[in-house]
Amino acid sequence: MIRSLFTFARSRGVLLSLASVAFVAIGFLPLFGGPGYEFALGAGLLVSPMVAVSTAWHSARGGETWFHKSVDGIRAAALVSLLCVVLTLAHGLRVGMCDAYGGLRDVALGPLSGFFMAAVGGSSVGVAVVNTKRPRLWGVLLAVAMILTSIGLSLARFITSPVIFSFDTFVGYFSGTLYDTVIDTGSSWLTFRAGSLATAIAILSFAFWRKERRRSALWVSLVSAIVSLAITLSGPKLGHFQTTATIRSELAGFAQGRRCDVVYPAGTRPDRVDLLVRDCDEEVFAVEEKFGAKGPDRLTAFFFVDTAQKKRLMGAADTYIAKPWRREVYLQLNDYPHPVLGHEIAHVVAGAYAPGPFHVAGKLGGALSNPGLIEGMAVAGSPDDEELTDEQWAKAMLDLNILPKMASIFSMSFLGQNSSKAYTLAGAFVSWSMRTFGKDKVRAWYGGADFEKLTGKSWDALDASFREHVKSLKVAPAAMSLAKSKFDRPSVFGRTCPHVVDAIRREADQCRDKYDLERADSLYAKALALDPHDVASELSRSSIHLRFRNRELGMSELSRVSTRDRVLPIWNERAKDAIADAAARSGEGERASALYKALGEGTVDEDLGRTYEVKAELAATAEGREVLQLLLIGFERRYPEPQLGALGVARLAERGSSLGRYLLIRQLVLHGLYGDALAVEVKSSELTIRVQRELVRLTAVAGCAARNAAAIDRARALLVDPAGPFAKSAGGRRESLESLLSRCGK
Repeated sequence: MIRSLFTFARSRGVLLSLASVAFVAIGFLPLFGGPGYEFALGAGLLVSPMVAVSTAWHSARGGETWFHKSVDGIRAAALVSLLCVVLTLAHGLRVGMCDAYGGLRDVALGPLSGFFMAAVGGSSVGVAVVNTKRPRLWGVLLAVAMILTSIGLSLARFITSPVIFSFDTFVGYFSGTLYDTVIDTGSSWLTFRAGSLATAIAILSFAFWRKERRRSALWVSLVSAIVSLAITLSGPKLGHFQTTATIRSELAGFAQGRRCDVVYPAGTRPDRVDLLVRDCDEEVFAVEEKFGAKGPDRLTAFFFVDTAQKKRLMGAADTYIAKPWRREVYLQLNDYPHPVLGHEIAHVVAGAYAPGPFHVAGKLGGALSNPGLIEGMAVAGSPDDEELTDEQWAKAMLDLNILPKMASIFSMSFLGQNSSKAYTLAGAFVSWSMRTFGKDKVRAWYGGADFEKLTGKSWDALDASFREHVKSLKVAPAAMSLAKSKFDRPSVFGRTCPHVVDAIRREADQCRDKYDLERADSLYAKALALDPHDVASELSRSSIHLRFRNRELGMSELSRVSTRDRVLPIWNERAKDAIADAAARSGEGERASALYKALGEGTVDEDLGRTYEVKAELAATAEGREVLQLLLIGFERRYPEPQLGALGVARLAERGSSLGRYLLIRQLVLHGLYGDALAVEVKSSELTIRVQRELVRLTAVAGCAARNAAAIDRARALLVDPAGPFAKSAGGRRESLESLLSRCGK
């Protein structure tokens, strides 16, 4: 038997050699070393076609029966599978195992199953061409066509529907996005492979019936074929794929605006639907004004309930997606104005200037895409509301000596950068280019023209000019710490076991929030064992110790992180914040207030700094600490209860507290009670400058949402007041607010 197996392996020497080379090469790519999602995807994509072609080649010769050739193909697939498992485990031993069980499950459901399906399919097409003039050539061609047809079906779904994920018979599972690090298919992959198994049994049973003429084999084939067909037809329900119709059917809500068609979850409040439509319409006009040209006549915005529904129906969880060729954007519901809607709409509007089937920037009509230009155009078209502008962030990166060459940002190297860094720099350069060379040239660049020819400058000269520009900008010294935290961190390709660690931490967070503290603690420990640099897990675990188990141990761990040199400054800051929270919970109001104030003074992050200032004022009094605990930080053995905190805020407001009235306005705006928010009077002079700026923003949001002209005019006046809260604003928050007020009501 061993000799027979060795003889068979020699007959498949070319296949086994090529497969071995592929498995070895795949494992040396970043993130692909060892069993896991990436290795499974690469192996399925490269080696399944080899198995199909090899099996078809051998099956196309005369002689044995279809069933016998199928068995030989399966034997070859088994040998390739054995090589796959051995070599991926070898890579895992070389670089370290992230999750051996989960990784091997991915490999088994992905390429290993794909190899067997490729063998069954390859043997079938080989047998089908036995009697042709050149059977082996036709067998190989049909095997390649079989693989390409399967991949083509996935590509067709990607093009003709909102989905970005794919379950492929031969390749396995493709999640569709780089930025969602948690890969979770639920039961969908198992049911998909149940369909693959039913298909294989149907084919093999029919081949056996052709050989032996046993009626039972024919019945097995028929039943298996029916099961396979039933699973295929149930694909949307089982999560194998979706269509535009199935997604629209599940969301069920539909509304039309002047430029936008909005698909939303049934049960959404009518007033919220109206705001979704208005928000979308206004963003279209604002982006077109920014680009200096008109986009498509209409676009469709899909809004999902949450990340889980979005992941299940179209494939992206925390990542927002646009498909310019379909003139569609896909987001989860959020407050008005939606923080990312404009960015995704910018992709669609910019697509109007790009030729090719996908309407994205790049060579050969977008076939070789330019991800830096695609994202840079969207960032420039819809500025965010951070304290610094994108160009000011570029200045901070220049001072930190982490500013890369701009040519690398507008190449495939973009994908290897930290995402925040890459997006910010791309947006900064595109914004600068619009002002420097004109919007028409940037649109032409997006449409496929060579930017060096358009500007008459080489990329080295463009890079030098851009650096001279950002060098002239002024950025507060405190921004350096925040910039380092935002941008000087590894991309997903530079992290240790990102998929596994992030999935473990997510589960740990869920356990923590449900007070399953033992389980949460063990999961955080597991994440840290895989990645000792996962400070997020370290801080969460320390907070559990501090609040529920061992206060001294938790405080000691947080103190170490707060002063640690070899972590990003943001983690030092979060540890200090947790220490201040502990002081406030224990009644040390004066100490907590001082700690919060120090944190606020040391950051340029607008939202964090404002939160620290609010905490500092609340911590200073017993009544304020009660609100602080209910609303934000919780109690010693209890998490925050925002609904009760809202009652405490109302009491503070009733007693004339300016901070209490600001917090009340914020609560009312967050709950969509815009008219009520505008009716609350507050002495803004008693608030910090950051809180005053947020009050102006809330006034603008409420005014735009409620179509209150007086409130809009008041916000505009405060925005440009030389003695107002925005007088010393660095620019990012001002830029975003100006954009909102300029598009409001259009």
